[in-house]
Amino acid sequence: MKAARLNAFNEALSIEECPTPKPGTREVLVAVEACGVCGSDLTIIHGGLKTTLPRTLGHEIAGIVAEVGVGCKSASVGMRVVVYIARGCGECKPCKTGEEFCCIRGAERIGVTQDGGFAEYVLVPENNIIPLPDSLTFEVGAVLTDAVATCLHALEDVGKIVPGETVAIFGIGGLATSAIQIAKMHGCRVLAISRSVAKLELALSLGADEAIAAGETEDVVRAIHAKTNGLGTDVALQLVANPETDMQAIRSLATFGRAILVGFTPEPFVTDSLSMILKQLTITGSRGMTRDNIRRAIHLAETGAIRLNPLLRAQRPLSEINEVIEDFRAGKLLRAIIKPVEKV
Repeated sequence: MKAARLNAFNEALSIEECPTPKPGTREVLVAVEACGVCGSDLTIIHGGLKTTLPRTLGHEIAGIVAEVGVGCKSASVGMRVVVYIARGCGECKPCKTGEEFCCIRGAERIGVTQDGGFAEYVLVPENNIIPLPDSLTFEVGAVLTDAVATCLHALEDVGKIVPGETVAIFGIGGLATSAIQIAKMHGCRVLAISRSVAKLELALSLGADEAIAAGETEDVVRAIHAKTNGLGTDVALQLVANPETDMQAIRSLATFGRAILVGFTPEPFVTDSLSMILKQLTITGSRGMTRDNIRRAIHLAETGAIRLNPLLRAQRPLSEINEVIEDFRAGKLLRAIIKPVEKV
């Protein structure tokens, strides 16, 4: 099979002929029809996420079950599926609540610590496949697993947004296109913050109520307070891996406000306990998604409750993976879909 391999950090991926894996006990082999490219892939390429090399990246996977291993109970050849990438121990508290990304013993992640979907086939535990309805394309299925499910987890599970709240979204990229729509579904007012005029226009077209130009912290915080009668935002969703954005999100909060940090960086940011205590603020991280988030994302797509067109515009063959990554790095793409099997 063909696969795009990362053999060294900060280098281009190499299209190679690799052995097609054989499923073991309770494993399935998925023929990859579509795999999304996102910012985490760039982070891995630059050595920002722990992995061993060589590695096949790609974690937004949709395809068809091609082979099933011994002991599989629900999977069958020909099933249309999407893939949940985290595999935890199954025994610790996070795993038992469905939060396998937070496994205390350290979750394996397909496309990060195990070979992923930038290939014609990928090996997946049976428990990690989720049926994809015939009504949805594989391309849609791929982006649902991350770009939509991550935002459902952040806003619904972690942020617990409620009607009437104001949600400020920092960073208008692939994730934000879903976050805006999810917040509006819940009856929230949405403020979109970005340095890009084009992305602010996109945010408004997806339902954002206000667009704010990103810039210096004082200017952004002042603008948010001006648009909230001086109160601040109830929820700040940070989708940019930047410590200055972390500070902007926290400083923009109203009393009882919640800052949800999704974009990750090891760089520290500065805040003070006084304002956190006086306003009873909550600052929390949101990591990945759960299987239920993916199932809900599928339901939203099936019912037409969420628009995904902005995430589906760039669809390329596996042979163009490096060009896609360069376009993504340059900010030309919100998302891209790699199609490993080139149709004749």
